Amino acid sequence: MPVPVHYLDHLWMRRIQEGSKSYGSYKLAMQAEYQGALGVVLNKPTPNELIKRVKQKIDIPVVITIVSEKDDIKGRIAAGVNIFNVSGAEKTKEIVHRIREYDDKVAFLATGGKNDDSILMVIEKGANAISYTSDNRRTH
Repeated sequence: MPVPVHYLDHLWMRRIQEGSKSYGSYKLAMQAEYQGALGVVLNKPTPNELIKRVKQKIDIPVVITIVSEKDDIKGRIAAGVNIFNVSGAEKTKEIVHRIREYDDKVAFLATGGKNDDSILMVIEKGANAISYTSDNRRTH
């Protein structure tokens, strides 16, 4: 059964802001691992070369966002990404299909949309976790 994406924060995942393409990014990833993080999230523009360097320094999973089936999915897999965060709105189905063309084992979480049919479709494509927007928004 897929785990709601908001649980990832409770699993001590740390987001690494990729502002500079320097030593600092993988130093932050190493620090997150030392502090007990179970994974690090790199921003979408992170170059594949930096992903490779991060993977050489840490043993915890690396997560990266994919927003289009035209993104370099194959290059991301080759760089060592462990989990894809698929956030493609109405294109999620195509992105998920493209990921599975390259690797049928790589883990991914995906936006499920706002209705049961779209959520079920993403689950059937093999999503390991689903994120969704509820119509019942809380107000404070």
